[in-house]
Amino acid sequence: MPTTLEDLAEQALGLPPDDRVRLIERLLESFDQVPTVQTAWFDLAKERRDAVLSGQLDMLPGREAVSRVRSKLV
Repeated sequence: MPTTLEDLAEQALGLPPDDRVRLIERLLESFDQVPTVQTAWFDLAKERRDAVLSGQLDMLPGREAVSRVRSKLV
């Protein structure tokens, strides 16, 4: 009997965080457009880093950032 997507997802979610990250990376690598997407995310991360270092952008503690996101989703 073949593994269903739900079974596979449940198994993946049971992996330790580092293994889940590696799995995600492997899955993303399977798409042709990933290098473009990865480059765009990397460029955005560098822009935000530069904005923080120059004082143009303030960072938030993780808990506050998550709290703000949750309040907007509810």
